[in-house]
Amino acid sequence: MESLKDFLIPFDALMAAFFVLTGYGFWRSDGRAARYIAGFNSKSEAEQRQYDTGRLCADFGRRMVLWSLCFIVGSAVDCFFPGIGSALAWGIWLVLLIRHVADMSRHEDRYKRQPSFKTEPDTKITGPSA
Repeated sequence: MESLKDFLIPFDALMAAFFVLTGYGFWRSDGRAARYIAGFNSKSEAEQRQYDTGRLCADFGRRMVLWSLCFIVGSAVDCFFPGIGSALAWGIWLVLLIRHVADMSRHEDRYKRQPSFKTEPDTKITGPSA
């Protein structure tokens, strides 16, 4: 049991670190990390310009940081119940990943840029000069 604990705790910690670093990279990328999002590169250049990549990457990054919490909790549980924490972390992460994919499939339009409407300043209409 001790050797299982010696493997799982660092493994869960490495997974948590991976998700934190990757998530933070996406979060702070200002949209440049959009090229790493599955399916986004398959869109045409014109279609990619329709999306707010900064917001898209920030949301992906926040979700990845949230995913790291699964492995942090799993690592803590593995200290007392080796194997249970890791299985729990992977199970919860899998559910969150499936939820993420379903959410992105259904609500992809939430990241499309809104058209900006420019309004003309109010002009006074005056009658003919006398």
